[in-house]
Amino acid sequence: VRQAVREIRRDGRLGELRNVEVVIGAGVQENGQRGMARFFAIFSTDGVTTYSCNISATGIRQGDTNSGGSECKVKIVSLSCAKDE
Repeated sequence: VRQAVREIRRDGRLGELRNVEVVIGAGVQENGQRGMARFFAIFSTDGVTTYSCNISATGIRQGDTNSGGSECKVKIVSLSCAKDE
């Protein structure tokens, strides 16, 4: 979820991501190499009004978590957004 939020903020097309409201689900596949998450995020395009989006993200682990205790990197390979009405 953290890396997906970083990607969304870096892109900026949806406006300013104010906060993550609810994490719907998260899980791993392929021996822990692929992670997926779904969450609701609150955005604002003008700093006053806000709207909610359902975000779905898939990431691939890059690096080894067992190498000296350093945090592994995650590359987001799929990111989609559906605006709530």
